[in-house]
Amino acid sequence: MNKRVMIVEDEIIVAMSYKAALKRADFNVLPIFNTGEKAVESVSSLNPDIVLMDIKLNGSISGIEAAGAIKKKLNIPVIYLSGNTGADTRKKALKTKPAAYLSKPVDLKDLINKIRETLE
Repeated sequence: MNKRVMIVEDEIIVAMSYKAALKRADFNVLPIFNTGEKAVESVSSLNPDIVLMDIKLNGSISGIEAAGAIKKKLNIPVIYLSGNTGADTRKKALKTKPAAYLSKPVDLKDLINKIRETLE
């Protein structure tokens, strides 16, 4: 498959578990970012096929704001991976029309299936 996946996640251990699972599933994992600013700044040059976005990030912009900017810039599909399942957060996130919204802890098999489904 070798599709390029960008991971934007503030918890490095969580990001590394996603990376390991994605590599085993034959995805090309791009550099991991822990801020929305870095992700938005780097997305054009890295040109991912899909972005996995945590909602709570380091830095001054949320994953929702970063995803909105990325979608506006390049219209790349975004899958939210969030521990925040509050109705307000979910409502704001869904306004950016994500490919999916998965609650943490994320089942890695479900995540890989959702990525494949989105990219087909």
